[in-house]
Amino acid sequence: MQTPPFDLILGVKILKKLGIILNFRDDKIQIDYISLPMRDILKLQSDAEIRKAWAVNNSQLRNEPKSTAELTERAIKILDANYEKADLPQVVKDNCKHLSKDQQSQLLNLLTEFEDLFDGTLSTWNTEPVSFELKEGATPYH
Repeated sequence: MQTPPFDLILGVKILKKLGIILNFRDDKIQIDYISLPMRDILKLQSDAEIRKAWAVNNSQLRNEPKSTAELTERAIKILDANYEKADLPQVVKDNCKHLSKDQQSQLLNLLTEFEDLFDGTLSTWNTEPVSFELKEGATPYH
């Protein structure tokens, strides 16, 4: 099987959400008002040509667009996180000093009941969809 010639294929929905404009008339890509030249994939066949294209793009993107900077920061935070099995008693002890001993015990019992969620692995959580109704005037936090 041949390796695909593209690193990433973006759909119209994500291009629209990120405000990316593909201008084929002028061979430009615009991201957050920063205009970048489109590259001919056939002209990026040698290491030297690829390094030159990266240098041009990087010089034009010293200040990463806000839309992608936030997503990049989030992805880095997720990937750099410490994925180890949680020591639940220690987590409660270190982070819940504002709770009474009884409340800490209740919290630890609840966390222990769902201990498999804190095993340090990433996976898909298979459950029925959940929805919440916000109180009027409440601002959601993500």
